[in-house]
Amino acid sequence: MKKEMLQMIHTAVATSGFVLRKQSFFRLTNDVVQGFQIDEKHSKKMNFYTVTYCTNALSNPEANFYHWGFGPFEIGNMMPTYARWPFWAATDDIEKQEECVTSINQAIEQYLIPYFTRYNSCIIASNGLPELEPFGLKNMDAVHFALKANQREKAIAGLEGMLAVWEAAHVRNETVGIMPSDETLQREEALKAFYSFVNGAMETEIQDYLAKNEQRARNYLQRQT
Repeated sequence: MKKEMLQMIHTAVATSGFVLRKQSFFRLTNDVVQGFQIDEKHSKKMNFYTVTYCTNALSNPEANFYHWGFGPFEIGNMMPTYARWPFWAATDDIEKQEECVTSINQAIEQYLIPYFTRYNSCIIASNGLPELEPFGLKNMDAVHFALKANQREKAIAGLEGMLAVWEAAHVRNETVGIMPSDETLQREEALKAFYSFVNGAMETEIQDYLAKNEQRARNYLQRQT
C-alpha cells in the first residue's frame, strides 16, 4: 500500500492508540498487543485490499509482533457479507484510492476497534476470544492467555493439543517418505521442553517466566515507537 494511504489510516486510528510500524499498526493494551495490517494484491488496473488482525499475549516470546505481521484473521469475517478482498481501487485513480481508504477506516472503526476494546486482556481473551474457537487452544498465544489468567490446566491441554498436531504431521509425512528438517525437530523439542516446564514448574516459576517475557516485550515495543 502506498505510504500516503497508510498515513491516512494511521491518522484515523492514532486516536485509539495505534502506532504505525512498517506496514503494521499495533497498540499495547494491558497484557496484550493488538495489531492489524493491510494486505493487498494487484492486477493491471486494480488494487485489492483486506485487513488482517490478531491479539498477542505480551508474554508470548513467539508473538507475531516480533516479526511485524498481524494475522491470519480477516476483517471480512466480521462484515455482513464476507469478501476475501472487500476493498478495492483503480491503480491510477487517486480519488478512488482515497475513497478506498475511507472505506477501510470505516470498517476498522465499526468492526475492529470494538472487537479490540472488548478483548483487551489475557484473561478476557482466554475466557472468550472468538478467534480461538476454530483452533481450540492449539496455538502459543492461547496457551499464554491461559497461563496469565491462572488457568494452567487449560494451558497444558493446549500444549498437549499442539504436540498431538505435530505427531499427526509426522505420521502423515512418514507415509509418503518425507523426513522432518532439523529446524522442525528443534521446534518440536522446544515445544516439548516448554510443555514439561508448564506441567511441572512451581507457580512462582510460571509467574517469573511471564513477567520476564512481558518486560522483554515492553522494552522491545518501546524501541519501536
